[in-house]
Amino acid sequence: MAEKEKSKIGLKFGTAGIRALMGEGADRLNIHTVAHITEGVAAYMKEAHLKRRVIIGYDTRINSREFAFVTASVLRKSGIEVICFEKYLPVPLLAFGTRLFGCGAGIMITASHNPKEYNGYKIYDRFGCQLCDDEAEKVMQCIGRRSFRAYSAANESPATPEGSADSAMPAGAAEAEVSAEFAGEAGSAMETLYTYLTKVYIKTLKAQITDVLGIPEQALSKLRAAYTPLNGTGLSFVKEALFEAGMKPENLFVVKPQEKPDGEFPTCPYPNPEKTEALKLGLELAEEKEADLLVATDPDADRLGVAVAEAAAGTDAGSPEKAGGEIEVAGRAQTAAGTDISGPKKPGGENGAACAAHFARLTGNEVALLMFDFICAMHAAQGTMPKNPVALRTIVSSPLMDIIARKYGVSVRTTLTGFKHIGALMAGIRPDEDDFERRFRGRHRVSQMDDDTVVSGNSADGSENGIGSGNGSETESGTGSENGTGSGNGIGIGSETGSANGCGSGSETGSGNGSETESGTGSENRTGSSGCPVGHEETCRPGSAGELSPDCYGDDPAHIFSFEESCGYLPAAYIRDKDGIASALVSCIMAAYYKEKGLTLRERMNQIYEEYGYMKNDLLEYNLEGEEGKKNIEKIMDDFRNTPPDAIDGERVTKRGDYRKGEIYICGDSSRCDMVAGTRPTNQPKANVLEYATTQGNSFLMRPSGTEPKLKIYIYAMGDEKLEAVRREVKARIDGLIS
Repeated sequence: MAEKEKSKIGLKFGTAGIRALMGEGADRLNIHTVAHITEGVAAYMKEAHLKRRVIIGYDTRINSREFAFVTASVLRKSGIEVICFEKYLPVPLLAFGTRLFGCGAGIMITASHNPKEYNGYKIYDRFGCQLCDDEAEKVMQCIGRRSFRAYSAANESPATPEGSADSAMPAGAAEAEVSAEFAGEAGSAMETLYTYLTKVYIKTLKAQITDVLGIPEQALSKLRAAYTPLNGTGLSFVKEALFEAGMKPENLFVVKPQEKPDGEFPTCPYPNPEKTEALKLGLELAEEKEADLLVATDPDADRLGVAVAEAAAGTDAGSPEKAGGEIEVAGRAQTAAGTDISGPKKPGGENGAACAAHFARLTGNEVALLMFDFICAMHAAQGTMPKNPVALRTIVSSPLMDIIARKYGVSVRTTLTGFKHIGALMAGIRPDEDDFERRFRGRHRVSQMDDDTVVSGNSADGSENGIGSGNGSETESGTGSENGTGSGNGIGIGSETGSANGCGSGSETGSGNGSETESGTGSENRTGSSGCPVGHEETCRPGSAGELSPDCYGDDPAHIFSFEESCGYLPAAYIRDKDGIASALVSCIMAAYYKEKGLTLRERMNQIYEEYGYMKNDLLEYNLEGEEGKKNIEKIMDDFRNTPPDAIDGERVTKRGDYRKGEIYICGDSSRCDMVAGTRPTNQPKANVLEYATTQGNSFLMRPSGTEPKLKIYIYAMGDEKLEAVRREVKARIDGLIS
């Protein structure tokens, strides 16, 4: 690297960590910038007095393995214990392992669904949640205080992962100590931490998803599904989760060209399961095998795409008039995959994202609505709905979820785009960290009370890892010990209700529009001006660490579902990030359940539209690269911010939100008590997001992407014609602004 490039680093945290092109220079990811970032992480952990233990995961991308080993090397030199495996690791297991192994932080080398030229660096707190903006800024400050120097492996400690055979250097002593500490958990000296982590994770999915939903194994045994890992990390984990739940191996068909890890992504240049192009081979296989559905995980297996049979073989599924949202490249439209909500009773037709003759992709919102409705319905049918259930979504995700929630008495909270914000909201919602300690860590617990103390104890009931023990109690001995009774529902909020990363206002979030959720018992949870669903205006103010009062979710709240519209879902609360593996499991369980009732997932989706309303949505994307593209994005946002629209397709705009200012202005509507004129706080962290809505329920939100050079516009409208009219109007204004 040139000397002039060594003075500073040009990489910053976005929506999901640091993500950039690989190559030479301080504004690219390479071994030098990765080492420099890691030095800053080590300094941050020391200043924050975090447990000096880090788990590192990496996906199947080019250079991911090398970047992970460089990261391990730098951390070891800084005196930090490292758990780094010789195999790639999906994001959900990295997040889960951060908590399971009592780490002070987790690091994931991944660029998610970006093209092959990209890579990334994500940091997790000890709860398995991505760092929120304020903590990420602290890391950047630590990075900025350090001299940017060229990385030399000769100057670092060995970075060999656990069990690696491709280097003569022995594993670091710190890692050996970690392995010895958890040897009893692993079950035998021959069982690696990787195997142990996988085993506990799969058992957790069974305990918190399969067993909770209560679907008989024989139902899943009749399901036929196609699957593609898109040359990423998901294959073995998705297969194991499905087979554990009762699916027959001969009924799962894997896309061969996309089966093995390959960072070149040879058959899928843009491995994003949101896009129909990425699913092409999977759709062809699903049709060939007469499967009930196709599931696809992205390269790091935290997102899930789903496509379903639209019509029986030999029937006309309709010819698509439009294949979905448009991507704008320098202001010119390119056809992209998938409209964001296919219309009822028109499978593959004018509103559908037609993919193959009899299959069509469900949108991220549709998959989420199906999952949420299904999870709620199963709880209601079995009488297992927890007291004060809570569901979370991002502000750009479908508000149809809120309407479904009212039927089941579920409180819905909203937050900014990015699962890190959902993870922050999960602080104080069951199951919390104390519950995780009791149920998942089993016989060996790493104390969070002291940086250097390892506290071990024995399970009183001897149950393996505490998984699935409905009422077994266990006692933990040592410094900071506690006596707790494990519960299948994770009783109590416990003492660790706040987020370890101190997300500040990031945790104090609400819909900000005075919405209310009706409880199934007749009581109401109202969102007051503080953003609290039960009206605790005073108690919901953030404390010194930025955490919400436990009362802000009512008495003993319980998480049941979270999602973001970009194919990210969390169907339980064992981690605080999205999970494509668990989502594949739930999707297959749903498909099997409805198959027994003679329905496809598309038919069930149409029933949801008929019951709750035909709210459609579309995603308009402008791909604006380089400095000129950045200027255009700023110009567009400034224009809408300074001259907001007074009407949307002839309907008066009654709500204008500017999340950078932290304000929502209500223009007023005398017919609605929740539309009293005035300015209200968004109760969200500051972000460059604009929102415009009419009383009739039509709206659009716009924001620059935090991971790609794009401007994104999320459009919601009641019906196909209105959706097209709003899209056309917004697009015309933006097209006129692009230079």
